[in-house]
Amino acid sequence: MTDLLWMAEGSTSYFQNQLLLRAGVITAKEFFDDLSQRIVLNQQNPGREVQSIAEASLGQWSSTWGDYAVNHSVNIYSEGYLASMALDFSLLSDTQLAHSYRDVHKALYQQYKIPLSYNVTDVQSILKNLSGKDYQSWWKEYVNQPFSLPFDELLDHAGLITTYGKSPKTEVDVGMVLSGLHNDLTIASVLKKGPAWNAGIAAGDEIVAINGLKVTADGLTKRLNDFNVGDTIKLSVFRDERLKELSLLLTEQPKGDLSIESVDKVTDGQKAFYKAWLGVEWPFDDKGEWINTTD
Repeated sequence: MTDLLWMAEGSTSYFQNQLLLRAGVITAKEFFDDLSQRIVLNQQNPGREVQSIAEASLGQWSSTWGDYAVNHSVNIYSEGYLASMALDFSLLSDTQLAHSYRDVHKALYQQYKIPLSYNVTDVQSILKNLSGKDYQSWWKEYVNQPFSLPFDELLDHAGLITTYGKSPKTEVDVGMVLSGLHNDLTIASVLKKGPAWNAGIAAGDEIVAINGLKVTADGLTKRLNDFNVGDTIKLSVFRDERLKELSLLLTEQPKGDLSIESVDKVTDGQKAFYKAWLGVEWPFDDKGEWINTTD
């Protein structure tokens, strides 16, 4: 077992689309559409506040699944991607763009070829050699304990910002995910501290009615959109063959898809950071529109 599995596997996820972007196989917009989805999934995962990626690495082969996993753990691939990104940005900043996370993996490949192995001390030593700085405090914050990335703060280095559009809207949030099996309304997971969680709804419950009216899987979203943020609805569910009625307070969530766009006034320094990070030229024109897109 190793507490660096996030680095070996998550870094693969982190670099794969960069390689496709630099090769011209995907556009910058496609690259950032994927990153946007990763950010949303991260923010919707309660487990990121509970488990560190070091712990996830050590427990990868004995990890749990389902509702408990969603609320109490993280995935080494998705979370490893984001930790790799944070480390990349930190190294680029600390070395004034002279070195990136790619150089860390290049050094690991050169110094620790099979059958040699490496550990945390070895990785931190490489980071210190490249940057001249001690990365133990960074490691403690982002690897050895649960972390939440300040995405806009990070992306601003590269002249980018996350957005739900010029006039963002919201919609109701219930904080639960259906199983998607057999076109029924069985709940697969309930997000910790969310509306459904606070209402006492549990994974395995089957929704049968809202405010006394029958609801189907196909019509659930439309039915929920009949209500407003702040409304309380009465949810009828079957649990262990018994009917239960639970009151659920609807909260809000952003409506539509998150996207990553150019900041209003990008600087030459931000463009330089962008190129050092991804190895390609700035993808926006002077109006902030994508230069090369398949849309």
